[in-house]
Amino acid sequence: MDAAGRRQGWGYPPSRPFILLTVYFVVTALQVAVVAARPPLPSTPVGTLWVIAGASMVLAAAVAVAWLRWASVALPALVMLGLVPATASVAVSAGGQGQLVAGFYLVVLGVFTGYFLSARTVRVFAVLAVLGFGLAFLSNPILDSAAYAVAVIGVAVGMAFVVSSLAEQLRSDAVHDPLTGAKNRRGLEHCAMLIHALDARHGVPTAIVEIDLDGFKHYNDVYGHQAGDDLLASVVHDWSQELRRTDLLARTGGDEFVLVLSGTGREETDGLLMRLRAANPAPWSAGVVMWEQGEPFPHALHEADTDMYAHKRQGRS
Repeated sequence: MDAAGRRQGWGYPPSRPFILLTVYFVVTALQVAVVAARPPLPSTPVGTLWVIAGASMVLAAAVAVAWLRWASVALPALVMLGLVPATASVAVSAGGQGQLVAGFYLVVLGVFTGYFLSARTVRVFAVLAVLGFGLAFLSNPILDSAAYAVAVIGVAVGMAFVVSSLAEQLRSDAVHDPLTGAKNRRGLEHCAMLIHALDARHGVPTAIVEIDLDGFKHYNDVYGHQAGDDLLASVVHDWSQELRRTDLLARTGGDEFVLVLSGTGREETDGLLMRLRAANPAPWSAGVVMWEQGEPFPHALHEADTDMYAHKRQGRS
């Protein structure tokens, strides 16, 4: 995440996970503090609860600091640390109701982890949640049935995996063209900036290629829209076989495509275009520019578009 606060490729502001996690820790601290201030049972461990409330406020402050520094890499660690107050609440709770409330916070953490963090982090969260809460319930078995403890852990871990799967699908749909599987315009803008930043860091060029199929409207009129869709899908499939994993292919319009080629000079780009023409017989025109360091992406894309239309006019003449 950058200091300017750009939106992520799938749409939400980068500040959102920081805000939600800060609110989570503050609410946790307040809830535990209320119980400590007005203990529901004579055996309620008031001193320990105040320590847990203080630890939650410290974690809230840590998330706020990470937010100010845009340190998104700290989020997974802070989430895992968030298991500590919830686990401690289960271990010292004087009644089953308190344990179930602590389990509710585990569910909230699981949903947060599934939506905002990686699948690997979700797996780590699941392992730590099962171990931490399992040991806490075993050390303080005051629930009426062990099934309650199993249900709490199972729901929290299950929700984390379900939300993670759904979020990953939503993110993929948000940046991919459903017909061809290529990146869409949103995916192009997000990924192109990452590619260019890495190329600039390593001092290698980035090429941008704008491609427009020739006679596509006539093809649609003669053979029908289904045939046109099939042609677009086959073009993307055949071109993708010639591209490297570091290259980016996006469909930005009906029959318009953009290539962002990492670490690729003009001569290498021309060679790739020859291979693309051999890979699929569909005719097309292309414009090529070298994306200069510091040049805004829309400006470079416009230059490639201008070059492409110049070649298209030459082909018609």
